[in-house]
Amino acid sequence: MGTHDDVSAPAIVIANGVASPLMLPANADLGRVIKAAGATHEIVDERMSRDHATVRWAHGTWTIRDLDSSNGTYVNGERVLGEVKRRGDVLVRLGHTIFVLVANGQG
Repeated sequence: MGTHDDVSAPAIVIANGVASPLMLPANADLGRVIKAAGATHEIVDERMSRDHATVRWAHGTWTIRDLDSSNGTYVNGERVLGEVKRRGDVLVRLGHTIFVLVANGQG
């Protein structure tokens, strides 16, 4: 997130499951192999599927889609099936890993 204009852009922060917090762009394919902005990141979490969920940001709304994962996708503490839409900041848990979807990178 290089320029001052990028600071307010939505982002995904991996709060645990990695050595240090990792910030991803708002659109990502999440699982043990995370794909975002042409890069891949591996997460060690035996309860997370390889291809677990997708997260997209459009028009001020997060779209979170479970990809028929074995252990489920939890959005703000509730298990979701299929796709859900949320506004604002959102907590997503896949396996033991917590992702924070931040609507405004300025806080």
